[in-house]
Amino acid sequence: MEFCFLSRDQYKKWNNFVDISPQGSIFAKTFYLDAIGFRYKIGVLLKKDIIQGGIVFIRNEIYLYSNPLFAKYLGVLLRPIDGKYVNRLNTEKKIIELLVLNIKWCKSFDYTFHPQFNNWLPFYWNGYRQVTRYTYRIYNIEKYDEVYANMHSRVRKNIRKAEKNNIRIQYDIPLEDFYKVNRLTYERQGGAIPYSFAFLKKYYNSLIKEKVIRLLGAVDDKNCYHAVCGIVYDKNSSYFILNGSNPNVKNVEANTLLVVNTIKYASKVSKIFDFEGSMIKPIESFYRGFGGVLTPYYNIWKGNALNTFKRFAIKSYKKAKYGK
Repeated sequence: MEFCFLSRDQYKKWNNFVDISPQGSIFAKTFYLDAIGFRYKIGVLLKKDIIQGGIVFIRNEIYLYSNPLFAKYLGVLLRPIDGKYVNRLNTEKKIIELLVLNIKWCKSFDYTFHPQFNNWLPFYWNGYRQVTRYTYRIYNIEKYDEVYANMHSRVRKNIRKAEKNNIRIQYDIPLEDFYKVNRLTYERQGGAIPYSFAFLKKYYNSLIKEKVIRLLGAVDDKNCYHAVCGIVYDKNSSYFILNGSNPNVKNVEANTLLVVNTIKYASKVSKIFDFEGSMIKPIESFYRGFGGVLTPYYNIWKGNALNTFKRFAIKSYKKAKYGK
């Protein structure tokens, strides 16, 4: 197998590979990477001109090789491997080892991997570090009635409360309204919103052309937004990329109604609904009520002074600003 970086005229081959890879997601598609607007390149292993595995190398907001905002899962993608388990494992290990060998130049490597990537041993053997994080994923969402039945009783109770207060769901809400409510959420938590309105507009306009994004809002009978959310999706999975509630209105569980309707919409376009995880206790508790499966995923980074200092600085900043 030969390692190389793809040229732009080879991106169609990459996107087709993403479609069949168990670790593939909309975040690894080139049109999505173009939409978020950060520089990237794609490294792959080829065998007889067929992609066996690959990694997207994209720089984030501080110009380091790490997941930028709105690109939750990246890391290693592999071609589906057939045969006996022991043979599949051997082939998988060989591909990952070769990829690791060819990314030694990337000193700031620090990526969140897809939940379907579950063999980080070749990284461990080469001095990388890992933290396991968790998300909730709802499988077989096309069977929406079963999904709804598996939700916690408090979810159905809160839906009734929202409906009693005349909360209704709107699709494709104006970007200005979406941004305003999402900004209020960050301000309530003591921080600034991490993206600009100009970024949101460019991002949304790029993805709406591909028909892979919906912005939803929960409004009352006075047309006041109580909560907003956004999902991006492909035929396999829908991802809950943004969610915010208006702190200036009474809590009538509008966000619960909003999430349930978002899952219902996702059931028409995807097979899996992914909350994109949260390690914050009250948010985890909220997501858990919708009946998803607790699912681990890896954050893998190169064990060196640069990444150690960066991670310490980020952790210290969050602790000082948010007490977390």
